[in-house]
Amino acid sequence: MTSKLLCAGCVVDQNNQPYSFWQGLNEAHQQQLLEFSQNDQEIVENTGDATRFATPEKMNEWLSGPRIFYVLTPKEKPNEMSGLIWFSQEPLPIEADDQATQKVHWTFAVRLYQRARGRHLSSAYMKKAFEHFWLHSPTEPVWLSTKATNTIAQKIYEKFGFSLLGEKDGRLFYILQPKSI
Repeated sequence: MTSKLLCAGCVVDQNNQPYSFWQGLNEAHQQQLLEFSQNDQEIVENTGDATRFATPEKMNEWLSGPRIFYVLTPKEKPNEMSGLIWFSQEPLPIEADDQATQKVHWTFAVRLYQRARGRHLSSAYMKKAFEHFWLHSPTEPVWLSTKATNTIAQKIYEKFGFSLLGEKDGRLFYILQPKSI
């Protein structure tokens, strides 16, 4: 898999440190994904990445699915992955109140790794990803889920514009409509 630079230094943290925004995962990013999914305690506690990316074979199988990846790196260190966002085609796993919502088939996930946390990057990074995603799928709402105990993520998602849909098996489900950011 290759990566393509979409913009250099277009995302900045609270200290005006520039980050670059990429589409796709290069080999260095894939290796870091394996490492972070096993060794980054926040990721292990709050995501299924330790299972999803348990081995290179499992990771490669998962990466081959219908997904769009966006990587965040420090501008001067393009092989140092600070964050990963993906959009994936998966049906909404809970009942929705209306037919249109029930047909939503894109999900979203965001990861900021240890070196990027606490730098106020989430919103700017997610905004870039959704802008690019909606260039190609302008009418597609997107859902996500997070552990009911992950209150930090919930605050970020709600502040960003996601609306709570419901809860199932200890997970909260949210939806974001196009152009609501």
